[in-house]
Amino acid sequence: MIKITTNSRFQRIMIMRILLLVLFFQFSARAAISAVIEPENASGSANFSALSLPKTVPVATASATPSTTCRVGKDVETATFRPIQTAKTVKIATSAKPVKAAISAPTTTSAKPLKALDAAKIATSTRPLKATDSSTTAKTAKPAKAVDPSKTAASVKPVKSADSAKIAKPARPARPARPARPVALASSAVALETRVAPVTYQIAVPQKPAVSADAVVVETAVLSADSPAVAPVKKEVLPARSLIPAVAGVNVSPDDIAVEDGSMPVRVNEPQRIVTPPAQIVQYARNFWDEADEQIEKRNINISGTKTFEMKKADVSGDIGHFSSENYDSLPGFKLDQSLHLEVSGNITDAATVHAVLDDKDDEDRRFTVNIDGPVWKFVMGDFPLAIDDTEFALFRKEVRGIMAQGAFHERFKSIFLFSQSKGMARREQFRGAGQQQEFRMAASPIVQNSENVTIDGVAISRGTDYFVDYEDGIIKFLPHMLPIEMTRWIVVEYEVSDKSMAFSRNLFGTRQVYQHNETSHLGITWLQEVDSSTPKSGADASGTATPMQHDIIEMDTKWQLTPSVSMNAETALSRIDPNRNSESTAQDRGITGHATRFGLTGKTLRSESELTYRRIDSKFKVVGREGGVLELGERGLVNDIMSGRARLGYKFTGALTGFADAEKSETNLEDDPTMQAVDFNDYNTGFVWTSPGKNRIEVRTGRQYDRESGPTRTSDMLRDTSTAVWDRAFGKLITQSKLNKTKYDDSVNVASDSEVIEMSFKMGAEADETFSWNTGLSRITVDDGLVENNYRSETRNYDLDLSYEPNRVLSARGLFQWRREDDYLANSRANTEIADSQIRYEPNRDLRTQFKYKIENTSKVIRDPSLDPQKYILPPSLPNSEQDKLDIVGTFENPVQKTTANFITDYRLNRYLQAYFDWRRRDLLDQKTDIKVSSNDRRTWELRYTPFEKMMLTTEYEEGYNRNHEPKTELRDNIKSVQLRHEFHEGYILDATYEEKDENDVYIDTNDIFTKSKILGLQRVFSQWATMELALQQDNISSREPSTDFEKRLAVILTPFSRNQRYRFFANHKDISAVQSGSKYEFGLNFSQFIGTDTIIDGEVKKVNSSKTLIGGGYDATVFNAKMVITF
Repeated sequence: MIKITTNSRFQRIMIMRILLLVLFFQFSARAAISAVIEPENASGSANFSALSLPKTVPVATASATPSTTCRVGKDVETATFRPIQTAKTVKIATSAKPVKAAISAPTTTSAKPLKALDAAKIATSTRPLKATDSSTTAKTAKPAKAVDPSKTAASVKPVKSADSAKIAKPARPARPARPARPVALASSAVALETRVAPVTYQIAVPQKPAVSADAVVVETAVLSADSPAVAPVKKEVLPARSLIPAVAGVNVSPDDIAVEDGSMPVRVNEPQRIVTPPAQIVQYARNFWDEADEQIEKRNINISGTKTFEMKKADVSGDIGHFSSENYDSLPGFKLDQSLHLEVSGNITDAATVHAVLDDKDDEDRRFTVNIDGPVWKFVMGDFPLAIDDTEFALFRKEVRGIMAQGAFHERFKSIFLFSQSKGMARREQFRGAGQQQEFRMAASPIVQNSENVTIDGVAISRGTDYFVDYEDGIIKFLPHMLPIEMTRWIVVEYEVSDKSMAFSRNLFGTRQVYQHNETSHLGITWLQEVDSSTPKSGADASGTATPMQHDIIEMDTKWQLTPSVSMNAETALSRIDPNRNSESTAQDRGITGHATRFGLTGKTLRSESELTYRRIDSKFKVVGREGGVLELGERGLVNDIMSGRARLGYKFTGALTGFADAEKSETNLEDDPTMQAVDFNDYNTGFVWTSPGKNRIEVRTGRQYDRESGPTRTSDMLRDTSTAVWDRAFGKLITQSKLNKTKYDDSVNVASDSEVIEMSFKMGAEADETFSWNTGLSRITVDDGLVENNYRSETRNYDLDLSYEPNRVLSARGLFQWRREDDYLANSRANTEIADSQIRYEPNRDLRTQFKYKIENTSKVIRDPSLDPQKYILPPSLPNSEQDKLDIVGTFENPVQKTTANFITDYRLNRYLQAYFDWRRRDLLDQKTDIKVSSNDRRTWELRYTPFEKMMLTTEYEEGYNRNHEPKTELRDNIKSVQLRHEFHEGYILDATYEEKDENDVYIDTNDIFTKSKILGLQRVFSQWATMELALQQDNISSREPSTDFEKRLAVILTPFSRNQRYRFFANHKDISAVQSGSKYEFGLNFSQFIGTDTIIDGEVKKVNSSKTLIGGGYDATVFNAKMVITF
């Protein structure tokens, strides 16, 4: 079978039409061939189908000479019989399915009709058949009825075939039988051609009743409806040529049809015909379409996204300030913005896929990335994070823009090729937690998108799940579930900053080759080059003394499985930094070379896991993508010039008890530089975990960190001891956790840093069912530094509650609440903070909809002050009592601010006539250190809609609110009252009438009070569904320090064509201003909106604006053109 696939619908239709034509010609040819054969049978033979045999057929007589052609069934094409003197029952079995048929031989002489044989069977047996006694058959035959001699074979009308004819099932093929014995042809020979074997052969039917074992049984009997059929024995197809040899002197071909007229055979050549069953034709068609769809899916590519163009242009002559105050949506001059969001995914070949995201929006998701995954090679293009697995000294995670190819030239050799450009410079910051403080401002901004790496106590957290980033302002904001973050925990943020002062573009090239011996063993080599371009960037504002640099790294690493339980890890790297790749004239311009080495052994058995690592990094080595040093050393951050050894061991004593231990010893300043500090760092930890079948888990750990510093300026000699115990217990669906943690700091240099922190916490929660779950907890943290006699330095209590309830679609509620109280006994102060994020929704029916949101968040900024080093843990948790100290700290720090927002909305339809709406919004800003409310904003809106009948609606609205600021001290209150009537008094005529009062009250400055009374009357004339006209008159009476009266006239015509894809609004407005400085203003133009197809929309405005001199400012004249196009695909 030939498979044809296509991706075009037109091609599918054409191929199907061709197939239908081919089938039509096949059936037409078959009918034509049958028509050609019919004349040959017309001379004295009758041609009939086995499916339409007559129940009665005339009996052949001895004087009959013409031959009779019989079509038997589906698989046996034709059989030509020579008439015999008496009717004979011929049983021939073939491998094809037998059919119901009665064989007869009509003649031109008188014949008596007989009933058709109901049990006639045509069978052939490979085994010899026994001769059937003809006398027995003759006794059972009924006498035949006489017929009119004038009737011939041609006049006999066919009737229904025998209904009771039984068809023998084809037997399983057996071994071929021996060839039949040659038999001489007689006058009663029968020639048979079948489709099973496309050959012409003859079956001899001798007249003698006696037959041999190898001959075909021929019974001489009078045919009747009651004649019994001889059951066939095991059936097997006989070779055609084994029955009777070819007639002498006659060449028989496989395509010949034997036709005998009593004297000599006549051959009619006919090509072999193949008849395809209809069910098989349908199956071919299904396979064709399935294969075509499969090919389309293999090549299917989905493209979706939006492209936005926005243009604003305003030519202004006159007072630009006056123009901007009255046309806030237009900007003087020209501005063009565009953004694109495009996603492409699918198969570009049978074995290669593509996924691309192109986004140039001004937000944190802006990116351009294309991933192509092939069977051998994978390509990444655009913006992507770069990291190299199994290496430590080559590259730290970095955000780049370029292309990277990963693949293999051999199944054991893998390759990576990189051509990219760096997007920023690496920065690193670390600081302690600050309780419920959510926001921390980085020292540099803007941050390169997706370049940050945030960890808390060495554990990485995820953007979007655990924190948000404001890349423009450089702010990290932790989500409520991550809080509180106590001062005993370290926050480390590594990121890249877009430094626009860089004079040169920085490129990053490299390659990595890996030999993969097996799944657990490999050998790799890496080369990276970070190099500045030779020429400065255009418009660079960097210093003229800046020089291009070059940083090269060559690294080799291996991971090898030495034994089934022991593996080796090793890495060595060479770093060379050239500060000035254009010159080496001075010592500062010459290259700096550094080395780094790592070697480790890892062991794993059924009971134990162990690891031993050694690192040696000199002072001149630098890794690509990281600021400063390479290795983290406790709370000191990144360091170089270090030798470090680490060991870790875990052992499973029993199925429930596991022990662990780890140790680290490091030394810095290996080159004994007298100007540098030397650190002797030791860290030891040990513990065990016990788990019982009763859902108990107990973990106990203890550790000591010793950090001794020596050198020209000794700054610390710190000892830190930690002890932790955690107990987890499950009581059915209830899960509990108890935790006790003790941390003690001892600094012989800085006594103020000596302290002891004890943290106790308890949490429990349960998931009652699929609709309700809850978690709650409490904790207590105490700090004792000896500065407060007979009391703690500070005490902090935390309480939290997390609820989720959603029983059905009508009601849903969720909430996260945290309360924190900090008592500073040294400063004799208390600070209360909260965190909340909750929402309740209730919609019992279509007539009532309510929703309430309540949120408290801390918009604090990171606290930095050289005099209060957070690393020494001497930062007071609250402000001192002295006013002067408060001012000093407030001037140095960015005070944390607590923001509270609340929103309640309800929309209720009382009946078919009345509908009420209420909206309440509030926002408060609170300085957490001074408990001063920085600002407060509150607004409430009531609205009642009354619809007495379908074409009339009366709306009343009342809105009030205030905005209060602490510094500078201001308070502005306002309220709005309005009544609106909308009535379609006649078909196509709609009347709008509005009365509105707005009162603006400045509490502290009375001269800023303004009262405005507005009256608006509008008429809308709807000519048709595509044409509408609007007329309006508005009068504003303004009572203020400088009162005025405004009278405005508005006219608009709206056209919507029949297609409804376009909307054009032609407008003209004119305003007269009566005041101390009277004036006027007019504008006219066109607003348009048009759909192009189904995926593109264009909105725009063209207008002419003119204003004379008024109280606001001087006169101006402007032409404005704004347009926005959004393409969706």
